Amino acid sequence: MGSVPPNLNIALESHTLDSYRNAITAAGDKTTKMLWQVAFDAPINHKLLAEIIQYNMTTKQTMTPFWRP
Repeated sequence: MGSVPPNLNIALESHTLDSYRNAITAAGDKTTKMLWQVAFDAPINHKLLAEIIQYNMTTKQTMTPFWRP
């Protein structure tokens, strides 16, 4: 069995992950169906992370449920 390199996994809602999947992979990170994976030996792309957080804050501003419907 092969060794899987350790990752920091960032869980995003599927809508957000689908919106940013290309940007995440273009930055050199990986994605799964539900996760943004950053290799432990790679720097976290703080600019992209901040952009995703701002996107969620903006697009969910008028929503009352925690998760997107």
